[in-house]
Amino acid sequence: MKVLLVSSYRVSCGIATYAEVLETLLARAFDVTVYALDQSILKSRVPHVVKVGDRQIQELCATFKDFDVVNLQWEPGLLGDETSHITRRLGMILAAADKLILTVHTVVPYPRQKTVLGFLQHMRKFGLSRFYGYLLDRTHSYEKETYRLLHERAKSSKKTFVAVHTPRETEFFKNVVGFEHVYDHPLSLIQAGWPERLAEDGPRARRELESAFPDRKRFIGVFGFLSEYKGITTALRAMKLLDKDSQLLIYGGVHPGALQERQSVNPYVKSLMSEIEADVAKSPPSTRSKDDDPAHKDDAGEYALGDLDARDIPRDSIDGLGTPEAAAGAEAPGGRGKPDRISGATSGSDDRGSAQEPAYKPKRSNTLLDKVAFLGSPDDYEFALAISAVDVCVFPYLEVGQSGSGPVSMAIELGKPTITSRNRAFIELARYYPKKFEMIDIGNHIQLAQVIERVSKRPAADQPVRYDSATLTDFYGDLIRDIAGRPAAARPVEVVRTRAA
Repeated sequence: MKVLLVSSYRVSCGIATYAEVLETLLARAFDVTVYALDQSILKSRVPHVVKVGDRQIQELCATFKDFDVVNLQWEPGLLGDETSHITRRLGMILAAADKLILTVHTVVPYPRQKTVLGFLQHMRKFGLSRFYGYLLDRTHSYEKETYRLLHERAKSSKKTFVAVHTPRETEFFKNVVGFEHVYDHPLSLIQAGWPERLAEDGPRARRELESAFPDRKRFIGVFGFLSEYKGITTALRAMKLLDKDSQLLIYGGVHPGALQERQSVNPYVKSLMSEIEADVAKSPPSTRSKDDDPAHKDDAGEYALGDLDARDIPRDSIDGLGTPEAAAGAEAPGGRGKPDRISGATSGSDDRGSAQEPAYKPKRSNTLLDKVAFLGSPDDYEFALAISAVDVCVFPYLEVGQSGSGPVSMAIELGKPTITSRNRAFIELARYYPKKFEMIDIGNHIQLAQVIERVSKRPAADQPVRYDSATLTDFYGDLIRDIAGRPAAARPVEVVRTRAA
């Protein structure tokens, strides 16, 4: 059976990653082709390039007749950068596909009815200068046109199955939009063959972490594109409350779509940097390493006694430094002369240190600069490997209306201790994975630190989850066979070659 997946593909994009996962899973039973939506063309606003993008969608639609089933990975922004372009191209695809599986990644808000009360509230807020803004609201027009197209498709004789990521969305597309066949399954980003590789490579990845950060015993990971809604600031503030054995590892970078010409630094990245730098600036000298703040050295390049916290000095040394003899500069017990500040060098013959090798210095810094590491954007497999190597995965997202999170599902599927914020998406996710992860209130860094401490002390759980890449394979396999009118008993067993556009 021939299946066409329409999606972004092999680019730095969560939807592209999901499409590649489906490609590897479904290729075991179907002849799969991926049509890569060209974002460099489709997102252009230049008039003649917009026409090129429309022609690409027309050419795509002309190929639908060559496939038994078409699966559109519908993230509205993949079809264009202007709302009119998005709805026009969505309309082309909905009109052309006879047997369509529509995978919904972002649910467009349902258009609100315009009322006299709404108009009066708009006028009170914006005044006469925005009179036409209420009547000509482009966002409202986009939402209205999107659901006009979906309602028409739901009423048509063409077969349509809708795949969503939460039970809440199943009810919405059935009861509000009007589709009869709506099914849900949580995200899974584990490709075929990965579990075996991860089991083999995981211990090596853990050793590499321990080698790179030898003073740390607990590794906490945050994952995904660096964006304000990820709530990474909450994780940074939680790190201030955790001990020096904890290390926060940030895996991810700025989304390519957020890059701006000649922008010296992404605003959100700048805010993270500012949070870290502010912590270093206001931290007491006792928490800084020599490299953090050279201004707190004495003339010999060593730390002065007042710069040390008692916890950083060996126990036998603390006992001696508090004696009247030491304070007066008298000869210490054992025949040693007057201590030379804190280096340990004395005027006697028992030389225990030098200016080049200070005997007492802070063991490690406890500022965010030392406890946080930006590790860049690994490829998809290395991303999964990083999740498998850390001790705790944290996802302190804000509420932005998303349907789910690939990294969160991946962490749960790999059996890692996982902490999320209590937003609507993760409340829904808990219905799939009850008691498989912890939730905190959005922005509560104190609660996050407390939960990290608690889950770190639990023994590793080795219980299988109910939903994973295997169930995702069955989920899409059943949808494809059902919409194509093929009974499940006719499921092919051979692996066919996967082609990519």
